Parts: sequence; C-alpha cells; structure tokens
Amino acid sequence: MIIAGIDEAGLGPNLGPLVVSTSGFWLDDDLYDIENTSLWEVFSAFTTGKRTRGDKRLLIADSKIAYKVKGMEGLRDTVLNFIKILHPNIRITNLTELLCLLGMEAHLDTISDTYWYKNSFSKDLKDNRLLLSDETYRDISVHKVNPVLFRTKILTARKINDMYSRGLNKSEVLLSQSGEHIKHLINSYPDEKIKITVDKQGGKTYYAPYLIDLLDGSWVDVIREGADSSLYRVGANIHIEFLPKADQKEFTVSLASIISKFLREILMDDFNNFFAALLPELKPTAGYPTDAKRFIKEISDILDQKKIEISSIWRER
Repeated sequence: MIIAGIDEAGLGPNLGPLVVSTSGFWLDDDLYDIENTSLWEVFSAFTTGKRTRGDKRLLIADSKIAYKVKGMEGLRDTVLNFIKILHPNIRITNLTELLCLLGMEAHLDTISDTYWYKNSFSKDLKDNRLLLSDETYRDISVHKVNPVLFRTKILTARKINDMYSRGLNKSEVLLSQSGEHIKHLINSYPDEKIKITVDKQGGKTYYAPYLIDLLDGSWVDVIREGADSSLYRVGANIHIEFLPKADQKEFTVSLASIISKFLREILMDDFNNFFAALLPELKPTAGYPTDAKRFIKEISDILDQKKIEISSIWRER
C-alpha cells in the first residue's frame, strides 16, 4: 500500500518560485485504514506533530509552523533525515545533489539560467549532523513502513508567467504541478493500492472533471464532495483526496509542505542576497504582494541597468 501527500510553498507571493512536492510511503496492508492511518503514530519515536518545549524529535507539521519553531535548521534536518532513510548510502552535500534525488535532475537548467539562482546549486547544506541513529533506521523497517518517494517541482516566475499567458489561472498552475505528481505516483506503482492526499487550495470542491482529464479518461467514482473533503476512487486501487489544511492533518502532506518550504527558502535567500549585493541597504522580502511592490520599486534602477525583464522576476498573479 502506498500513501502519499502533495503540498506547495509559494503560491501566494508575487516574487520567488512556486515549489510543489510530494512524499510517499509504503505500508504493509495490515497497517492501513483509509480513514485512520496516522504516520505520526508509526513514527512517534522520532517525529511529532505538536510544538512542545524541549522536544528533540523532528517536527512534522504545517511548514510555516515548523519554520517558525525550528527555523531553517529544523527544516533541513527533517528533509535530510527522511532522504537518508530512502537513500541510506548517500550523503548530501549541496543543493544540486538534493534536487537530483528529488527528481529535478532534468530540469535544473530552468532554474540555473536565472541571475539570482546561479550560485544556489553549489550551496553547502551544512549536513553536519543527522539526528536519527542507525538503530532508528532499522527500527523503521521493523514497523513495516518505508519511504519510497520524495519529489519536487519548482517553477520560476518566468515559467509561471508563461503558463498564465497560455490561459491558466493561479489555481490551474498549481493543479498542473500536483497533477504531475499524481501521475508519477500512479505510473510508478501500477500494482499497488494508492492513497494520495492533496492540500486543497481556495474554494474548489469538484475535482472529478480534472481527474478524468488528468488520467486520460479513466473512470472516476465520487465518494464525497464538500468543503471539508473531496474524495475520489480511480479504478479499484486508487483513492485521491483533496483536503483543506491537509498539512495539519496528514503526515505525508506535512512532510511535502516542509520539503517545499525548505527549497523555497533557500532560493529566496539567494534571491535576496543577489539584490542586496547591488543595493546594500535593501531589506529582504518574502515576496508577498504588499512587500513585493516595495521591493520591486526599490530595485527598479537595477532592473533597468542589468536589462532584467520584469516577467523574469514579477509573477503577474
């Protein structure tokens, strides 16, 4: 049985990349209950979903909360520890190696051709310590649960604007990337039962037409559709659920959220450093609309001097 979650970081901002990631785990069938399986319980020895003072376990929660509580170091430890479980013999030293393990190897050039990300790929991730012992990794296998897949998609502002120019709106851009993750999961495990949870964005409730189109006309059964949950069955073995605030309810979605947040923060740090080197008094930005307008105004002379097209930096929506 495969259970997986999909979530994003950076949908709302006007600056910086949109990152959409997935995390997937194999469970022994006798552990799985479509409504009640909790990987927080399975992994409780070294993860927690709650903020508790002094708790040294990895915090698997809404990435905004995890970032506020643990900072970049906490996000890094979570991402690299789970990558180590999946790839125990690989030690990640820089962002390029991490992105290749996350399925981005063939797409690195779409990021590296941007001024402010050119130095990102050699960035040292400072993997000086991994929290989990070898005994913990062996213990995971005893529990009949193993990670099988971590993947990410990164869209720069230019790529997002290209998609807008083809008629897609913001929700459709996000769904297009979530859809690629969904198809990859289904194609990778054709003989497994699969449950995929996607963090629901906005007020959309009816996803059956989207899934039928995504999966080339496959039969889609509607199990329920509503504000609280939209759940579908594809064939006999695949369940796909769109769930609001899924990163607070589903371990796999929380972990996907953390992967996305970690990667976006690395790239936003390089984005800010690029312009700060040219304009030392410039305050960094997270890229959200109000502050993004301030930032663009302050760097307008730099954009002109370096002939940087606004479409390569400013997301139109």
